[in-house]
Amino acid sequence: ATTEIYTEQIVGSVRCVQETGILKSNESMEVEVVCCPDDAAKFNDILHFVIKEGVDCDVQLKAQGQGFTLFCKDDLTNINFGTQYTYRNVTKEILIENKGKKPQKLQWQRKKPAENDKGRKKEEEKGNKKEDKSKTDIQTEEMPPDQCFTIVPDTVVLPPRTGIMFQFRANSTKKGKIPEQFQLTTVIGNE
Repeated sequence: ATTEIYTEQIVGSVRCVQETGILKSNESMEVEVVCCPDDAAKFNDILHFVIKEGVDCDVQLKAQGQGFTLFCKDDLTNINFGTQYTYRNVTKEILIENKGKKPQKLQWQRKKPAENDKGRKKEEEKGNKKEDKSKTDIQTEEMPPDQCFTIVPDTVVLPPRTGIMFQFRANSTKKGKIPEQFQLTTVIGNE
């Protein structure tokens, strides 16, 4: 008997590789079903088998999407600009894509230096105060170190199934290795 196989949802995360087949009497058939969830959510669908000269059959399909819907082919854990001259603008572009069904607000934030660095600076300040008693006790707030790196744009709303090219820009006025850390936060819809 001729068999037609299809899913209930025409446009969905589940699709059947084989759409037709021929079944002989008392014979079984293996059907490959591919699921590509585009969101971290539950997916339900029904796989219909329409068998001519036989009894139709339905199979319920369930899947759970996991992970993130943002995609980047480049490794973002370490973006190395290499050795560069001071006062020279250097730019790297990296594409980030929203493969999900919902818009996402992306925001880059500069991470503050580690707490152990702050503790070490406080100890150094105490040591300097003990050595030079002629200075006044008026404390001036220390300026943050020069920031060499920027990301443009730093905030953007990324529509579903689109991508954006972020520019990572570097310009240093000092020589030596200058590490900075950024964190990307996302808000999906109104969450």
